[in-house]
Amino acid sequence: MAASAAVAAGEGLGAMIQVSAPKTCGDRSFNPFDAIAAHMECLASTMSEEDGVRIFNDLYLAVTRSVAVEFANGYFEDPAFLSRLGAIFSDRYFDAVERNVAERSVSRAWAPLFQERSETRIAPLGLALAGMNAHINNDLAIALVAAARELGYDLDLDSAHYRDHLRVNMMLLRLLHDVKEHLETGIVQTNGRFPGPLACL
Repeated sequence: MAASAAVAAGEGLGAMIQVSAPKTCGDRSFNPFDAIAAHMECLASTMSEEDGVRIFNDLYLAVTRSVAVEFANGYFEDPAFLSRLGAIFSDRYFDAVERNVAERSVSRAWAPLFQERSETRIAPLGLALAGMNAHINNDLAIALVAAARELGYDLDLDSAHYRDHLRVNMMLLRLLHDVKEHLETGIVQTNGRFPGPLACL
């Protein structure tokens, strides 16, 4: 996504993203989704490929990259809301990583993934689902309410932001379908569609 388009779509988001990375992982402020993906790439570089948190991170990264492409292509009806939601939502995950690195307790939702991140008896799919459970079933509701309050929105089912939410859900489901067999067995089955960290699971 071009820098000028990013500024137009996500102006002011930088000041709202506060969580820092375990090491210098770049500035997430200049672009709502490309910058979030870049931060995830940096986090991945601090973890081994077998790390359960890395497995979830790579799945989340693939989804974020897809959202970034569609965001740049004008696929979403309400880019301002989606930008703010993406920032708040991803910061919930970044905060959990930050707390774990600092040896501080994470929320009960995130605890299973961080406690079992090195457990080799758990299939990659189980680790990915542990992260998805924490992030979607816990963090998403919190992020949705926070973004709606900040922007003065009602969470109406007949709205552009709800339709955008469904679009992202469909992107996630397509990705999970593509990588499900690999996550169950450890055999790469991505058909070359998701290069980069995801292909290294």
